[in-house]
This record gives sequence, structure tokens and C-alpha cells, in this order.
Amino acid sequence: MTSGHRGLLGLTTFLVAGQTLMIGLYCFLFAPMFFHGIGPEEEHINSTGATVRTVAAMLLGGLAVATNVWSCRGMARAVRDRISAARRLTAAGTVQAAVVAGAIRFDWLLAVVVSVAVLLSLLACRALDRRTFGT
Repeated sequence: MTSGHRGLLGLTTFLVAGQTLMIGLYCFLFAPMFFHGIGPEEEHINSTGATVRTVAAMLLGGLAVATNVWSCRGMARAVRDRISAARRLTAAGTVQAAVVAGAIRFDWLLAVVVSVAVLLSLLACRALDRRTFGT
């Protein structure tokens, strides 16, 4: 594993960890507030619809956070021990593709730009991992 590969993997781990924090904040703090009418738009959704959306946001957010934490742990270990992080990169890339799709669906331009940048760094790390370890 070259130092450039290790550096990119370390940077990608940092970016995925930061985005994991943002996903957690959005899904567990901001989404429930918005769905229950405590937001800048003051849009009120009926109680059942708000509860279903809140539960869905929390379940999907929890799954994304858990997968990204597992991926970050493996990527950090790969940087430290100079081993392959292929499975972790694939899992994080899958979550990242879902985040990109969700950001496009809800027309959130900043999230689209950041998510695509993180996805590209994950893909670059995956390509370097494949070239280095043949996985």
C-alpha cells in the first residue's frame, strides 16, 4: 500500500465519519422536528403521517450510521495495518449511493455535491485497493 493510497484512505475515512455525524443529526434531530411542524416552513403533516416519516427516517438513518461506523472502523484499521478494506469500502459506497439518491430526490444541492465527492473518493480508494491487493 503506497503512502498516497494510505493518505486517500485516511481522508476518505475522515469524510465518511463526518458525513455519518451529519446523517445522524439529520435523521435523529432535524427530520423529526420538520415532520412534526417545528421547522422553517411550519408545514404541518397529520400525526400519523409525521410518525411514519419519523420512524422511517430513524430506521434508515440508524442503518446508514451503523454501516458507516462499521466501515470507518475497518478503513481506519486498513490504514494502520496496511491491509485491504474492500468490503468496508463497498459497504460505505453502497450507503453513499443511497445518500446521493436521497439528496437528489429531495433537491438538496449541497448534500448532492458533498455526497458525490465522498462517493468518488470511496470509488478511488476501492480502485486502488483492487490494484494493490487484487480484491
